[in-house]
Amino acid sequence: MWFRSEGSLKYYPWGDWWVIMNCCEELLRYYRTGAERQLGMRLQKPKHGAHISVVRGEGEPKNKDRWFYKDGELVSFEYSTALVFGETHVWLPVRSEELVKLRTRLGLTEQPPYGFHLTVGRYT
Repeated sequence: MWFRSEGSLKYYPWGDWWVIMNCCEELLRYYRTGAERQLGMRLQKPKHGAHISVVRGEGEPKNKDRWFYKDGELVSFEYSTALVFGETHVWLPVRSEELVKLRTRLGLTEQPPYGFHLTVGRYT
């Protein structure tokens, strides 16, 4: 099942060039609590809180003149309620045509290296 939400974009134009979308902390807390119950253990909160990595330090973008596109604006996304239990992290899959368009506009591939996702927590 997929639900809609939104988050605000934040650009980091130094170092490795990142763009993250800040999301609802309550959403993250709800799914982390559920994951901890399923696992029977505590999860470490994501270092940067509830967020989706849109551009993950993929180097200087080709289209730097388009950097800051929609900075601070709300962008919609959908997330799956099916928790994914990876080797080191738990996450929710995310999809968003707006994020795909943003990456394409910057001259990047449609998806970041690990796809769009909302990290719920890291195994401790």
